[in-house]
Amino acid sequence: MLAEEGDWVTLYSYHPLAPATMEHFSAIDWSKIDRLRIDPVSACNARCVFCFADFDNIPVRQLPMEDVALLLAHPAFKTTKISIGCAYEPLMGKHFEKYADLFASYHSNWECVIVTNGIMLDKKDIAPWVRIGLDHLHVSVHSHLSDVYDRVLGTRNMFERVERNLKMVRSRFPDISIRLTNVVSKENAIDLTGFFQWAFDEIGADKIEVYRAVFQELRHSAPYLEAWRAQQQRSPSLTDEEWAAVISECSKAAPGTYNGRFLSGVDHVIFDRNATAQAAE
Repeated sequence: MLAEEGDWVTLYSYHPLAPATMEHFSAIDWSKIDRLRIDPVSACNARCVFCFADFDNIPVRQLPMEDVALLLAHPAFKTTKISIGCAYEPLMGKHFEKYADLFASYHSNWECVIVTNGIMLDKKDIAPWVRIGLDHLHVSVHSHLSDVYDRVLGTRNMFERVERNLKMVRSRFPDISIRLTNVVSKENAIDLTGFFQWAFDEIGADKIEVYRAVFQELRHSAPYLEAWRAQQQRSPSLTDEEWAAVISECSKAAPGTYNGRFLSGVDHVIFDRNATAQAAE
């Protein structure tokens, strides 16, 4: 399925593009499109407390190579900016490396961003993407404390694997910008100072994005949220006072880097490693 979202267009794995190719393309105003996002697979290996997708009841579908080829071959497709992974931050999918080879067959000067939770970085090779222009890796890491990390993602003993993967990427690809995203709720608003130290000093992250987790009633069910509420007997949402305390702690951990803004009503703050280093001098 091809969907227009502002100045982005997303190629989803949830519904095949063919055979309704021309119908999909004619529905897009290509003059406004700045970036392509591809959604490799309709599955995820985490069950985050704040996620509104019900992955347990979503059929697993891989994004067909044929769909990507149809898009790249269409005369209206002009952008050279690509994001791999999108709204559901899916797994990389079984065609992950092959997608890069397909893009490379059209030209070799893309601007690429990979969005992932980092769990599969030891199983999937990002080198083919680096060769065609990958320069940003966005990884969701919602705590540096193993038990907290597992509670947020619904995983078991997974943090150490993600940590190894991030260190491997930093060592193997020193020129790639690594941006860590931490979506903060009551579950993981713990030792954020330690999280910043771990991210900047041990991982070598370039930026940290801190989001305030927003829980709202959507069309989708939220089974992971309901399970958390049933276990904890309270909402995971931060109060305004608690969110202010989070920002205060983060700002102290990364002095001089505060860059606040609002995205679709979600509180969102970016902290920059270089600005932190300058402020500490």
